[in-house]
Amino acid sequence: MRDSASPTPALIDQRGVPTHQCVCCGSTIFVIRASFEDYDIAAWFLEGECAGCGCPVTVPCPADDPERF
Repeated sequence: MRDSASPTPALIDQRGVPTHQCVCCGSTIFVIRASFEDYDIAAWFLEGECAGCGCPVTVPCPADDPERF
């Protein structure tokens, strides 16, 4: 998570193309909105932000995995 005492970094808007890694800081942890059903994630919004630097991102879903099909 970002340290509130550190200066605000330059943010790059990474929305539009689903990504599993932030291009600014390399983090693979994102802050998203999700709903749960029976203790599992049932749905999630694709817009999120990098937990490391705060850049807006489009998070991936299983259909975005090139190895899946």
